[in-house]
Parts: sequence; C-alpha cells; structure tokens
Amino acid sequence: MATNGYTVYNQCVIENDEIFSVDLYNNKTKIGVTNKKHDEMTDICNSYYDKLVELGAIVPPKTTEELIAEQNKTIIQMLNKMNAMQEELEGLKNEHQQSKSAVNSKSTKTKPRANRTSKKLVGESGADVAKHQQQGTSLACIEK
Repeated sequence: MATNGYTVYNQCVIENDEIFSVDLYNNKTKIGVTNKKHDEMTDICNSYYDKLVELGAIVPPKTTEELIAEQNKTIIQMLNKMNAMQEELEGLKNEHQQSKSAVNSKSTKTKPRANRTSKKLVGESGADVAKHQQQGTSLACIEK
C-alpha cells in the first residue's frame, strides 16, 4: 500500500480470539474478533435476551402471522360496528317515515282546507255569512 510515495507494511495478528493490525513500530490496533469469539458473544447475548423476555422486561416484536391475525380481528370488529350502525340507521329511517306519515295523516284530518275561496255558501250573501260567523252557527257550502 502506498501513501505519499512511501510503502506501508501492515501485519495482522490474532491474540486471544482478537485480531490486531501491527505496524512497523509494533503498534497494535484492534480491528476485529475471530468467528469463534463472535459466535460465543452472540450466544451470550441471545441467552440474556431470552431471559429478559421471559421476565417481561422486553416485549419481542410480533411475527408476521401475529400482525395479520391482529389486523383481521380489527377489521372484523370494524365491520360488526358498521353493520350495527347500518341497522340503527335503517331503524331511524323507518321511525322517521312512520312519524312523517303520522304527522301528514293528522294534519290532513285536523287542518282546514287552505283554499277557502273555492267554496261558495249556498243561498247566503256576504252580510249573512258574517252574521253566522259571529253567532258561531255553521253554514252549508259547496265546491265551485
């Protein structure tokens, strides 16, 4: 390897499952560990992780199957709520239609006709009609 025109010699040494880079002046720099040491440390970490999960200190991430099952459960709950809301809406529509028809039938029975000018009193003049209205007596009338 060349740096500024000079050749740099590096040598790598393994000591106690650690890998060191050694330069010309015998300066050591740790650059890694052996596969054996790496596997040992991974096993130790996994055993501690499993123990922490067992104690409840760590909650492991959910698997894909668990996530799908949870989403399906949520979708089913939402569909059930939507169906209940749809049934409630239909019931309210029916109640509204029934109350509307009941109001319309009552209003046609109790309300006098709006167009009074189309009726003519039989055999009475305007002065006679006013006299009967003051007395509260009824007059017979026919449609024009």
